Amino acid sequence: YTSPKFRVDLTIDNKTYNYYSENGLSDFIEVIIKRNKWNPMFKPLKFIFDSKDYVTDGKPLIAQGEIILSFDNKPGDKILAYTNRFKNIEGGSHVQGLKTAITSAINKYMEDNDKIPKKYEKMDVSASAISNHTIALVSITMKNPFFKNQTKDSLLSTSILGFVKSKMYNILLNWLNANPREADKIVKLVLNVCEANWAAKQAKNKVLGINDKQNFASSSISKRLNDCLSRNPEDCEVYIVEGESASVGS
Repeated sequence: YTSPKFRVDLTIDNKTYNYYSENGLSDFIEVIIKRNKWNPMFKPLKFIFDSKDYVTDGKPLIAQGEIILSFDNKPGDKILAYTNRFKNIEGGSHVQGLKTAITSAINKYMEDNDKIPKKYEKMDVSASAISNHTIALVSITMKNPFFKNQTKDSLLSTSILGFVKSKMYNILLNWLNANPREADKIVKLVLNVCEANWAAKQAKNKVLGINDKQNFASSSISKRLNDCLSRNPEDCEVYIVEGESASVGS
């Protein structure tokens, strides 16, 4: 199914089974969607790109990418990955590159088109929230791929991460701008996921008795700066210390 025009005729006990794929990955993703009862928001898109004019570490990269992409309102692991037609069950650098590209492209589209309502300003409005709603089939063809192990469970070729990220960011951003109806469906999904995550976080904090100021005090910056909970200047002090290892005792 992963190669266009691919045919297999298998005979077992005088009975022949015929397998044929006219469109390769496009046919394959349709089979996977139907088998798993996924519900894509729109017909999966097909993007093909190569490494022409793409240089990494001072050397031209020889690779080609093919990605089938859509989104699903229901969360779940829906990304399949292949390198040189071998399945990578743990994904790898090509999948990470795609996720980063999706995040960057959708965020850029939302910012450029003023798609973030004011009520979301305090929320973490990040398109990374959509990763768990992505339907994708990622296929990379390249020379000398580097894998996690002999069973090729995960692609570790770092050059592919940047390659997929760069190519898919531009391709996807152009597509979003050219298809506002579908793009707005994705934006709505992102905002709904962000709002649900925010509500869940607020509910958890309420149960634990954590307020916004205590949230700040537990953040990464407060490891060296303790939040001043008092509004009285006489009760507040600022300590300026030098170096990561410096500390102030009370």
